[in-house]
Amino acid sequence: DVLLYEQMYDFITQNDMTDPANYEAACQMIDMDELADLAAMHLYIYNEDGIFENNNWQMWRARETDATNPVADGKWRFLSYDVDFSSGVYEAGKTHTFDNITPVLLTKEEHEGRHTGVMIQALWENPDFRQKLLTALCDARNIFFDAHRFAEIFGEMRAEYEPYMPETFRRFGPGWIAGWDPARYYGEKLDEINLFFGTRHKNFPYLMKKVFSLSEPWDLTVFSSDPTKGTILLNGRPLDEFLTREQGFTGMYFAETPVTLTVVPAEGAAFTGWQVDGCQPQDASAATIQLTLTEATSVTGLFE
Repeated sequence: DVLLYEQMYDFITQNDMTDPANYEAACQMIDMDELADLAAMHLYIYNEDGIFENNNWQMWRARETDATNPVADGKWRFLSYDVDFSSGVYEAGKTHTFDNITPVLLTKEEHEGRHTGVMIQALWENPDFRQKLLTALCDARNIFFDAHRFAEIFGEMRAEYEPYMPETFRRFGPGWIAGWDPARYYGEKLDEINLFFGTRHKNFPYLMKKVFSLSEPWDLTVFSSDPTKGTILLNGRPLDEFLTREQGFTGMYFAETPVTLTVVPAEGAAFTGWQVDGCQPQDASAATIQLTLTEATSVTGLFE
């Protein structure tokens, strides 16, 4: 496995990834969607000690392929852990507007050994991977770190863990916190994390626009006429938890990051088409449509 990893790394970093044949060969070695998602997550949360720094990551692959298992295809996939050096934790939550993308993705530096940041930079040269990563950055902001979703989960976890933290600090330290005011310290740190993600969500599309020289970001709103009658996928990701809300799903995308919407009707239900206000799809009756946003757009999946 180590030899296969080294061969994969050397192939990607020593060959021209703008060549479609080379990039396709790389795609047979790595799950590029998963790599793009992982890189997007690290960039969005401003992790300063992760895959772009060649730290706190692992890889895995299935040695034996199994056609019935979508991840048992022999491709490398990534794991991430220990992301405490992120989210402005050591900067009072004030890094939410900082450009952490240019230094690690767009700036070439010399590194010793097989450095994962160099591999991602090599793949970034390919236009298909570039669009994949740009879209993953939008999805990270709009879906995984959606402001309402974050507030709900963060609030639940805060209520669960905060009461236990003063005693934890008193038992395990560090001493300067235990001897000061552990409840206040922990509460302030949680407030800083909340500040980071709340403001990062507002600023990130405009940071992307500046860093990548993109066009204006536009709102995309998605509704379902009846969430019980089917699932709507955005770029392959289910929106079920958003579509039961009155406000539906709302995210921001660019003309450079076309979005794909797909419906999967529930058993016994039928999809009758898309109701679209704004940028129009090629065929509003198709189960899968693609939209290139050049204005705010609202889409409703219609079921009966």
